[in-house]
Amino acid sequence: MSDGSSWSVLPDWEASKGMKNDNMLVTDSPGAPKHHLEELFQGDIFFSPIVRHLLGKSTGDSVSERKRAMHRSEGFAIENDKLWRISTKTSDRVARTECRPSTSGFQLALETHERNGHFSADLVKLKLRDHFFWPGLDVDCRQACLECPHCKNFGPTTMTALLQPI
Repeated sequence: MSDGSSWSVLPDWEASKGMKNDNMLVTDSPGAPKHHLEELFQGDIFFSPIVRHLLGKSTGDSVSERKRAMHRSEGFAIENDKLWRISTKTSDRVARTECRPSTSGFQLALETHERNGHFSADLVKLKLRDHFFWPGLDVDCRQACLECPHCKNFGPTTMTALLQPI
């Protein structure tokens, strides 16, 4: 009893010429230096596969992981050593926004909140969305407004404490 390969598999032109089929696997060399963006987004669960896919590196062992990375990287581009989110919606105010790691998002939201007059989270979010993108931007903006020391002392609940009688 045979496996059927003698009658069900047709030899390719290589086999008819006496050549053997070699399966070669191309992988990243272990000593190759990492790209600047790989180091910036290292450990970021959202951006790391996108950056690796856009750089042409391996994004996973299984076919489903590679397809997921390819699908997720649609709408992103690397230009001038920065990762950009390209918007195709006409409702977006800007067409391109710079991607930032999620770990630095809270600090950026807090700095923007303090720099722009301690306004509400919605206004901080509008200001940041014109320039930056990261997953969790909404949560970081709200958290920055809640944890701002100035807003804790002189926020909506204590706003009348600053008033003085005429």
